[in-house]
Amino acid sequence: MVIVQVGFSTNLARLLATDRDLIARKVRLLSAMAGNFVETTPEFNVVRDVPSAQKVFGDWPGDVVSSGFEIGRAIRYPATRLESDFKWTDKSPLVEAYRAYKTMPYDEPLWDPTAALYAVRPDAGYFTLSPAGRIQVDEKGATRFTPGEGKQHYLIVNEQQKARVLEAISLLASQPPK
Repeated sequence: MVIVQVGFSTNLARLLATDRDLIARKVRLLSAMAGNFVETTPEFNVVRDVPSAQKVFGDWPGDVVSSGFEIGRAIRYPATRLESDFKWTDKSPLVEAYRAYKTMPYDEPLWDPTAALYAVRPDAGYFTLSPAGRIQVDEKGATRFTPGEGKQHYLIVNEQQKARVLEAISLLASQPPK
């Protein structure tokens, strides 16, 4: 199984405390939207529950791939596409959520969708993986990656990949029901 974490690490830390062996046996990958791997600025999902993030990144028994703050910031869903991508319906939950969140138009960073896209299509070349290593979370919630021993990575994206990721997420999010 693959777990996608979008939000705080609280539930996964509780799962680790309950049955770490189950995770080791059943979970092939944890794809998390957490951390910031280009700046020392703590990321929101980590800061909201630092002890749980420390537990998850410190004790997760399997592979972890993190989509950091910088990935979502670099790839944004254009407000102009909301109208064209969803014209097949009068009431799209996605479009309504955008309108309710802030005054339109604005381009929303694709933080959570990038973690989900990697989880379902890890071999599609949308992203490059960092070398293997360990992700550590300090007491303020800042993340630091140390290459070397470990089964943790973070996502890296170049300009060509950004365009491919945006197109894939746009197409997947806007498909009409069959």
